[in-house]
Amino acid sequence: MSERAEAERVKELRRTLDELLTLWDDRPDKTSVGKGRVVSPARLAVVLALASHTHRLARAAMHLHESDMNLEAMPLVRGALEHGLTAQWMFHNEEEALAGFINEQQRQRRAAGKAMLELGWGEVDEVTAIIENSVVIPSAGDGPARNFQQLCDDFAPLGPQMYAVHRVLSGYTHVGHHVVDGAIPGGGRGGLA
Repeated sequence: MSERAEAERVKELRRTLDELLTLWDDRPDKTSVGKGRVVSPARLAVVLALASHTHRLARAAMHLHESDMNLEAMPLVRGALEHGLTAQWMFHNEEEALAGFINEQQRQRRAAGKAMLELGWGEVDEVTAIIENSVVIPSAGDGPARNFQQLCDDFAPLGPQMYAVHRVLSGYTHVGHHVVDGAIPGGGRGGLA
């Protein structure tokens, strides 16, 4: 893709993102989930919180982009993708998705609590309570809540493409050659890769 075509594509994506953010900002106070659709208050609260965070991350990424800090914006773009797709997955996959989400949060809290105990951080009773009180009730939503590729696969037929975008963004988020190439003047096109 030529530099000109790439610049036009970025402008087009920017206009689309501006439209989406405006729609989010102008949404009504009451949220409709669709005629005849029942969503538990707990699941709706999680969906709306994730959607809200998606938009905040996207807006922050745009600010970085406007400051020509595109590499620094990539982790936020990846976070927006993860939060947005997780919100959609949660909304469209009934209560099993909420159970899987809660189970994954419990698993992560237990792991953090165990790491804290090993380091002697925090009050032992408090950390032990976190570990002991994190009950996991197996759910069909556990796999996708824990594995982003499985979550993306629920979005047939575009799941593999969504996951591929996630993997590309991960290359700009984690320690690796994309970050190094972006930091080296004149890098970014075949530097260390």
